[in-house]
Amino acid sequence: MKKLLFLFLIMLTCSITIAQTYTSQYTGVQIDNGITKAIQAGGALAANKTVNLTSAMTAATIQDSINAQPKNLGSYILVFQFADGTYNLNAALTFSLFYNGIIYIQGNVTEAVTKHTNQAVILNFTGDGLILSDVIALCYCKWLKISITTGTGIYLTGCNHVQVLYSYLLGNSTGSGSGLAALHTNHLFFRECYFSNLQNCVFAAYSPLVFSLSNSVTGTTPAIGLAADQGTTIAKYDATQPAATTPEQATHGGVIR
Repeated sequence: MKKLLFLFLIMLTCSITIAQTYTSQYTGVQIDNGITKAIQAGGALAANKTVNLTSAMTAATIQDSINAQPKNLGSYILVFQFADGTYNLNAALTFSLFYNGIIYIQGNVTEAVTKHTNQAVILNFTGDGLILSDVIALCYCKWLKISITTGTGIYLTGCNHVQVLYSYLLGNSTGSGSGLAALHTNHLFFRECYFSNLQNCVFAAYSPLVFSLSNSVTGTTPAIGLAADQGTTIAKYDATQPAATTPEQATHGGVIR
């Protein structure tokens, strides 16, 4: 009898634990025992949508525009369209928790689909640039010139599949900063991108599949080209890879092949 009572109390405790929830720092997002569920009063996206952003907007205003969008994309496409211009931003732009659809974060769509350095959209950041956090939706970042003084140009954490295309990522010193960084991200594919004046062109850790196709350095040669850490595999699709001072660095079980 005592054993049965003990088991009942354990089951009751587990049931109570499972039912516990709390609201995270993200507006309208509920966390159930570490599992993030995007629950918004606005519901899911009801059609393809474009959010227009201009260089007259502050980082805070742009962030408000990002945060105002439903997290559930409803199988539709959500485009964050940067108009031509130079954006001097005093804070990173964070895209988080989007799922069930496709996201485009892009500059001028008429530009070349090859490497170039004259992108019409220039995003200047004092720290990190674009942060993609727990984005389960398929995400494309295209036709952007991103300049950082410290931190990372495009930082991915907990994402599913992200493609970075036809962009130019440059830093302020070969002693710090990464053009792209991926942590705990399932897939990163980057193609036809330039990198300049960075410690790492690309750094990835705890990320199973990273693919590089036709990427190069320009201007000040970065210290490290491809850096695979903590079991990450970086696959080179072709021979055109960032020719940094140290082209490849694999540590802690990382593989570059």
